[in-house]
Amino acid sequence: MPKKKDLNPEKREEICNRLLEILGLDENNCFIRSDMDENEEKQQQIIDMKPEIKEYFACAKIAAFKPNFHVQRPYLSIVKGILQNQGYTIIGKLYIKRIQSNIMQQTIIYTVSRNQSE
Repeated sequence: MPKKKDLNPEKREEICNRLLEILGLDENNCFIRSDMDENEEKQQQIIDMKPEIKEYFACAKIAAFKPNFHVQRPYLSIVKGILQNQGYTIIGKLYIKRIQSNIMQQTIIYTVSRNQSE
């Protein structure tokens, strides 16, 4: 039986493109975790893709798909697992976000890039 990664590569790429669109990457291909944490609509859009993702991707290693396993940010687990599976690199760095003139928030900024060999 063929592996899921060999089945329907066009659909797998379409799913990745939808995830990237939901993330709303900036001009540097980045997104800020706290922005996603605050946007429940985007989180739900990603979580709602789970049945479709399960159809085209092997999900056993993605924490958000494990039964009886608590994940603090299931949307982020899905994004990282699927994009990395498709040859993307996701690098997170500490980021200090200004909320007001004298209030700062520590969060993480993720940079998403496609591996050249893919």
